[in-house]
Amino acid sequence: MYWKYCIRRIIYGFAIFVVLIFIFSALFNTTMESTLRSQIEEEIRGETLKLDTRMTPEELIRYIAERREFKQHLYHLDKPIWSRIVWRAINVLSLDFGKATIMRSSSGEADVWTIIAFYYRYIY
Repeated sequence: MYWKYCIRRIIYGFAIFVVLIFIFSALFNTTMESTLRSQIEEEIRGETLKLDTRMTPEELIRYIAERREFKQHLYHLDKPIWSRIVWRAINVLSLDFGKATIMRSSSGEADVWTIIAFYYRYIY
């Protein structure tokens, strides 16, 4: 009898956790999107600096537009808002934290899981 109660409480706890993740994903969607859009612009600016300088201005504008469209598709910014909220919530629930923008591991990795694993070794 006690085990049924414990299992039920665990299931309810997990359900509440999932609902909270979706709520926070919806609340912080605007902040996340503005961060992603500025990240896209920085990446495109960095790519254009490395480009061949023999491109005409029209080719450069077309290249920037193509890269911006590709990156927006990559980060799902071209989809409806409810789809982006669900996508981000599923990423959090599956523990896919993406890439770090500032921190790096000692081997130069930007993957958040690699950074966590690297520092976890020294903590425990």
